[in-house]
Amino acid sequence: MFDNIKEFFRTIFRSRLLVAATVMVLLFSVLIFRMFQLQIIKGAEYQDNYTLKIVRERTLNSTRGNILDRNGEVLAYNELAYSITIEDNGSYDSTKEKINF
Repeated sequence: MFDNIKEFFRTIFRSRLLVAATVMVLLFSVLIFRMFQLQIIKGAEYQDNYTLKIVRERTLNSTRGNILDRNGEVLAYNELAYSITIEDNGSYDSTKEKINF
């Protein structure tokens, strides 16, 4: 009887299908665990990092007015000539600290 059970397990473990199914179940369980870790355990941390990286645009108007000659003719006027993008790569502990830079 013990030999029959032993032979049964030998045939099962020699089967390629069992090996493939075991590998697939193992990989699927690793995938599920990693998704749980990223979304549930570290989800708030990744959400905060995303919020800190959102682009914020600010338009600053010129402080200089038009330049006129003595007759009141416009010599120079305000016109946007350049658009400057400043990328802030600082590390912040909170969203409030990022906003107040």
